[in-house]
Amino acid sequence: KFGKIYMYKASFEGGQWTNSKPLPFNNPAYDVRNPSISKDGKTLYFSSNMPGGFGGEDIWKVSVDGDTYGTPENAGANINTEGNESFPSIQDDGILFFSSNGKQGFGGYDVFKQNTNTKEQAATNLGAPVNTQKDDFSFSYNLDKNVGYFSSNREGNDDIYQAIAVCGVDATVVVKDAETGKLLSGASVTFVDQKGKSKGNQESNDMGEAKFGVACDEIANFNATRAGYQNGTATMPKSKNGGQNIVISLTPIQPIITETEVI
Repeated sequence: KFGKIYMYKASFEGGQWTNSKPLPFNNPAYDVRNPSISKDGKTLYFSSNMPGGFGGEDIWKVSVDGDTYGTPENAGANINTEGNESFPSIQDDGILFFSSNGKQGFGGYDVFKQNTNTKEQAATNLGAPVNTQKDDFSFSYNLDKNVGYFSSNREGNDDIYQAIAVCGVDATVVVKDAETGKLLSGASVTFVDQKGKSKGNQESNDMGEAKFGVACDEIANFNATRAGYQNGTATMPKSKNGGQNIVISLTPIQPIITETEVI
């Protein structure tokens, strides 16, 4: 007979773990394992085959207030399937990594991510080379160093691998009329680096948008020009992976009216 897997909470004091306590939702009828707690300490993610899920093992979450725990909630259909989802890892920026063998992927367990800051957003596959036809799981990510660590049996045994992220920021410059707020198409937007070198030019589309790829931790300056408007500028501070919106508001050039002409 196989035993069940339970979760415990302990304190690290004086260089050792003490005061170990079982969590209140442990149950002899099912497993609870692979805990990962949010940065603010208020949400604990874990995997379990408890009743009420979508399949064999699901990702669950529970509210935490000191030693008080809420009722576990299933993480939902954007994450869980009729197969197995396990090994949750919640990052400081709210990105949840987990592994699934029920979602379409490369084979076996694949690593997926989902942004917990937004609702109704499906999880996305991390792709190769993190995922293979074998089992890839237990992915965690260091935001400060832009590096991930995970386990995989791609070579036959469970080994630990390092994944160095290709870091980039999708910058969207939105050009508007400073007085009316109208989105301005046809504006010339130039991306200029800290050394004053032009690194690209785009014309704003019907939504007033011009898009640029910017390296992580790079300060980006954007200049916008359009006929009938004063030039405008904006600066995007150093950013990590993801998207950033930058708004440039252009002030209309007012005509100069004299007694004899309009300039």
